[in-house]
Amino acid sequence: RLTGFRVNKPFAAPETRMAGGVNIYQPTTTLLKGESPSYPYTYNVYDFWGGYSMIINRHRSPIGERSVLALTGRYYNIDFRSTPPLVIELPRPMVTLTRYIAGLSLLRGGYYKTNMIRSFGRTEDIPTGKGLLLNFGYESSILNKRYYAGLKLITGIRFGSGDFVYGWIEGSGYFNRQAFSDGIAGFGSEYITRLYLAGNYRLRGFLSLSYKSGINRETGNTLSLNNDSFSPAFSNFSRSGNQRLGLKAETVLFSPYYLMGFRFAGFTSFELAVAGSGNKPSSLRKPLTALNLGLRIKNENLVFSTFQISFTWYGRPDDNGNRTWFGLSDVEANSYEQLRTGA
Repeated sequence: RLTGFRVNKPFAAPETRMAGGVNIYQPTTTLLKGESPSYPYTYNVYDFWGGYSMIINRHRSPIGERSVLALTGRYYNIDFRSTPPLVIELPRPMVTLTRYIAGLSLLRGGYYKTNMIRSFGRTEDIPTGKGLLLNFGYESSILNKRYYAGLKLITGIRFGSGDFVYGWIEGSGYFNRQAFSDGIAGFGSEYITRLYLAGNYRLRGFLSLSYKSGINRETGNTLSLNNDSFSPAFSNFSRSGNQRLGLKAETVLFSPYYLMGFRFAGFTSFELAVAGSGNKPSSLRKPLTALNLGLRIKNENLVFSTFQISFTWYGRPDDNGNRTWFGLSDVEANSYEQLRTGA
């Protein structure tokens, strides 16, 4: 069970100077659920961030390229107020910790005007260019005190035909006098096709790939498939490992019809995800697959303007023994969002 609230104001455009967010929530769960004895526990998460950006150069370019510098700061605290008595014996001890992170982003890019990528007809400004993101931080808990550093490089290009390609590579980790730990190295890409005509309908395809590998990951601190930032489709699978690979192919059919301000787009997608315990690609075995079919609904006048109704069929049963899922969910962000200031 999860209770809380979230408010977020991103850097939506290069001219946006201030941005920030507040995320406060309290999960309640049970350790050793279904066994006797079981241990219910709760903890609080406080996550605050803010940032300031500035345009440092305007370049002569048909798409209005700019160089933008952004400075961000984040405070993250996880507070275990109620813990079971065997907390220290767990692979990942449940202890209160605090993180302080400062970030610097340097982006150079412009925007192409198009439509029917995220919106259903309105003109969209899709970013292209290249960026460098640096993060530095400090983490403190009763078990450890360590520093954090991270680097991410992003690029995005548009072809004359209207196709977009994005790619990123990253590395990060924690260190202190004793060792370097909980490191990550990864890369990913996304391909967005041009918009095709199908009578009064419009058709667009998306293909994405992501891969991450752990470096000196501490016991229990593995890369999981049930992380929503990886893929919501596999949130009911508890598989994890030192490596993680994801692949997704999606086709979206945009409808020309309106109903009381609502617009509709049907979609179908295939996803593959796999986690491996070793450090070699050969450890990536027994992949999970998901086939999704659904309808996206958008109304520009609503606060939550886009949501989707989807049916998912899994190639293997999830942790609850189910091979299907049906319900409402959010629409995942595209890779190009990383090229917006401070993303």
